[in-house]
Amino acid sequence: MIVLLGWLAAIVGCCISIPQLLRIVRTRNLSGISVTTWQLTLGINLAWTAHGVIADLTNMWLPNAILALWTLLILRTFHTVAGVDWFRLLGPGVGIGVLASAIDLTVGPVGFAIAAAVPSIVSLLTQLSSLVRSSDITGASPAFYVVNVTNQGIWLVWAVLTAEHAVMISGAMAGALWVISVVWLALRRARLVGPLGQPALVDPTVQLPMPLLELPPTPELPLVEQIVDHLPSVADLTGTDQPSAEGTDLPMVDETAAA
Repeated sequence: MIVLLGWLAAIVGCCISIPQLLRIVRTRNLSGISVTTWQLTLGINLAWTAHGVIADLTNMWLPNAILALWTLLILRTFHTVAGVDWFRLLGPGVGIGVLASAIDLTVGPVGFAIAAAVPSIVSLLTQLSSLVRSSDITGASPAFYVVNVTNQGIWLVWAVLTAEHAVMISGAMAGALWVISVVWLALRRARLVGPLGQPALVDPTVQLPMPLLELPPTPELPLVEQIVDHLPSVADLTGTDQPSAEGTDLPMVDETAAA
């Protein structure tokens, strides 16, 4: 039972990065994805690969070696799409892997667990920060987060049954952060929260209902004509109708008499 559970964790572990990798390769969209997270993830993969070899646990080093390959492919996308140089992409991960392995050989599993947990927590916090702060998170794969939570849960149960203290310590802390990340991603995708925890704004693409009666637009008159139209007429001032000069009978003047 314990052996099967360990290999189940290994199989799921081999697949955790595939949804995110496929989404990045298909869309070439890195929105909402932290490059720091994947730099540190490479170091974590290398460290746990070395720990599995040292502890002679095939179900541990094999999936982490495969995960390191997936991580390299994701980092390659940051190189080709975002233009990040390879030294910056690979340097931190290789350094973390070498340092954690040295601590594992000299201090032991507990020291290694602490050394491996620190970059793991930092990587999860940076990715969570991207989910919280980024205005666009369309590059993040929901399946990637769900598989990670499942994987951490299986590893944690296996670690308790086998008394693997390194996995118990790091798995408990990482699992809690993955759960928080999944919840926050769900809230962002449902538009219940926005960037930096602000309430989501009304979607500008939502169409408002059409008015029942659409009135024709009223042309705007020049300012002078608007003023003249509002001035009172002579009839308004006198209270009588102003007669028109046209068609009015006027008395005739005898010009010869005047002469």
